[in-house]
Amino acid sequence: MVLLQVWLDVESSAVVRYQQRSRRTEFCWAFSFYLVLLNHYWAAVPGRTSNEFHTCSNTCPLAAINLDTSQIFGEKRKFAIYFRACPDKYNYAPTDKMAICHLIISNNLIGQPDEECYLPTWIFSLTNRCNRIVDTKHLLFPKEFNGLSDREIFEIILKANQLEDEFHSDFLYLPQLDNKFWSDHLFSLDETIDDYLIYFYVKDNQITFLIEDKTERIESDYRSYKFIFHSVSLDLFVDTVNQATEFLLQQYPYLKDNVSSRSFNSR
Repeated sequence: MVLLQVWLDVESSAVVRYQQRSRRTEFCWAFSFYLVLLNHYWAAVPGRTSNEFHTCSNTCPLAAINLDTSQIFGEKRKFAIYFRACPDKYNYAPTDKMAICHLIISNNLIGQPDEECYLPTWIFSLTNRCNRIVDTKHLLFPKEFNGLSDREIFEIILKANQLEDEFHSDFLYLPQLDNKFWSDHLFSLDETIDDYLIYFYVKDNQITFLIEDKTERIESDYRSYKFIFHSVSLDLFVDTVNQATEFLLQQYPYLKDNVSSRSFNSR
């Protein structure tokens, strides 16, 4: 009778909590509920007045299961991809559509550490861009880049998508190329990198990222002039994307329909 009364007292709140948690957290709550029942049982036994077991809401080690879900693929000092499941406080339903995913380039995390992404869009953009780079890599250092520094290449790519009154006064000597140069060399994912301008080129089996970090710019300023120029092995870049993709497909099998299988004409 003691156990039955405890069940009636906590049934509704326990069920709600159970349904809202991920599978790991569900297990923890279920086990915790079992311990609560056991504690009440022991409390009803003469001479046993203290709890004999800790629950997840106290010091149960199972509570740590879902504390750290982060994964890093690749090498942070070169090129890596960071993944972390959204914490429960984000309160997304369904929970498998959102996660925290970021590029790491030369030890710089690209984006806000706690900003989440919509996984179907993010994985499509990443794999689609990777496929394009692999298929057209021999075209990604055009003759127009010969003899230019990384800063000049950055500016000439940006200039291909600017109006005349937006041209940088220090680089007026650079020609304005066709807008296709901008689209070919733009590295885009989703809104999580809106505070960055990311371009790239490929030469000698190296991919060079040309990044302007605008996260600390004054709101009225268009440019920050805070740059990250970094080259990594193209093989490392591709392998890292593939590792992260494989992991995400294991965690979220539905994403197989969002991974880009598109091929690109290398002309």
